Amino acid sequence: MITSILNILFVFGSVKDFGFAYTLSDYSLTKNVLIMGTNPDETIIMGPLSSGTSSNSGRMLNITAPRFVLSNVTLRKLNDDQPIISYNTDNTGTFVFQNLIFKDNNTDTKALIQPTGTENNSRIYLLNSLFHDNTALANAEMKGNFLKVFNNTIVNNSAEGIKITGIGDSWMKNNIIRGNLTTEIDDVSTGKVIVEYCNIEGGYLGALNSYDSVENFADSANDYYRLISSPGIDAGTEIFIKYDLEKISRPQNSTADIGVYEQPQNDNDADGLTNAEETTEGTNPDHPDSDADGLSDYDEINIYGTNPLLADTDNDFVADGDEPAIGMDPEVYDGICVLDMYDESFENTDRYPEGDWSQSIWGQQTTSYSGNIKLKTVGTEAFDGTRIVELQGEIPESYNISLIPRNGLEDYWIYWAFKFPRAKLPTNVNEAVNVAGGYMAINENGFLCLYDGEKEKWLVDSSESIPEGNWLNFTVHRNHSGKIVDVWVDGRAVFSNVPIFGIDLENFIRMSFSSVGEFNIQTDKFVGYPESPF
Repeated sequence: MITSILNILFVFGSVKDFGFAYTLSDYSLTKNVLIMGTNPDETIIMGPLSSGTSSNSGRMLNITAPRFVLSNVTLRKLNDDQPIISYNTDNTGTFVFQNLIFKDNNTDTKALIQPTGTENNSRIYLLNSLFHDNTALANAEMKGNFLKVFNNTIVNNSAEGIKITGIGDSWMKNNIIRGNLTTEIDDVSTGKVIVEYCNIEGGYLGALNSYDSVENFADSANDYYRLISSPGIDAGTEIFIKYDLEKISRPQNSTADIGVYEQPQNDNDADGLTNAEETTEGTNPDHPDSDADGLSDYDEINIYGTNPLLADTDNDFVADGDEPAIGMDPEVYDGICVLDMYDESFENTDRYPEGDWSQSIWGQQTTSYSGNIKLKTVGTEAFDGTRIVELQGEIPESYNISLIPRNGLEDYWIYWAFKFPRAKLPTNVNEAVNVAGGYMAINENGFLCLYDGEKEKWLVDSSESIPEGNWLNFTVHRNHSGKIVDVWVDGRAVFSNVPIFGIDLENFIRMSFSSVGEFNIQTDKFVGYPESPF
């Protein structure tokens, strides 16, 4: 989807423009490139395409060009033992990382942003960026002979706060660096790093005009890191960064705040709306997300056009805050609704008239689908009864997505019959059948495969080859808090305790199935159980 990145300039669209988050993997940039999103809330680059490798070349971008800018983007759920972005410091170059959000990434023994090369000849900027809930060696390693690390919030990560490797002029100003796993600032520079106007947990030797104090964030549990009645307000110094992460001008008062956000005047909850605006809109001036749907009141009104008092503006049973991450528009009914049928065999001709899928109850009300999907009467060839659903293997592939309400259950079991073709495993795991977070396929040798979301690789059950053209009845057990699945086939235990993969909705189970390349796939009997059927 992002092959256009070869252009010297590539500007991402917004969610309203493209309707989906971007995926990008192992892309080498040898020419100067500017990548600029509309804003981090709308432009999301996320995992995953599987690779399973361990190296210092970027999991997302490997930059060998001498000039690079990345701005106004969120990067999340990129999980591999590789940096998300690597940049080469041997050439005399400039690298700018600005207005970024890094969250929910796991690069294991590598930094999220990591240099390659032995020389420190580059100018490096890390500006106005938020890092939280990442697992890594370090959030970012800044290496060069001219470093500027300004107005960042780096908090609550299982990683070093930041690593500095500078030869000469290096400055850190207006940063909040707290609650990280190990050293907040790891300075291995040969030159002096000047630290000013920062909040650093444990303090920092030689820091000027800095302090060590817990900040009061608006709602860090829901990713709101604006300051409210907090020490960092008016504690910074004015520099060349004139806007915060949400385009609010700096400074709002006599001097700038520290961190990625500026505290607006007359805004109790720091959501970007003034108290007067909140009164006009009817929203809660003391909480940034009045309807608790995962989008701030400001974002709902000014970015998405949704109702800040209604958690599901488009009435499609998916919370406004969940929609952007799964490629949906929270203002527009996208066609995905709730599938609440827990015992279906497609035999009811009123609910499932033979022919085009759009005429069925699922097609009319409860699923997102594309391509050529048919309800067919096949007699004894069906798994249960006489009727089946067939997704025809045309280009583009046919697919169907459904959401099932979890109903507060911690554990649940899904029974579903499929007839799979033998085929090469998909490069994009999202093209495989997904039952409750477990992605499954039959490989070219006829073995059942399940995708391990933690290791990002296909697991293969080589104990039993599945005859081509056979119906298989799967039972998938999903443990919600553990985020794992167990799989049985025809009553035989095949996989256990396998980490799920992809977007994990809190109140719904996501189910999807599709044709496989040019091959058809058939499905039949579907049952949901609140308790183990065994």
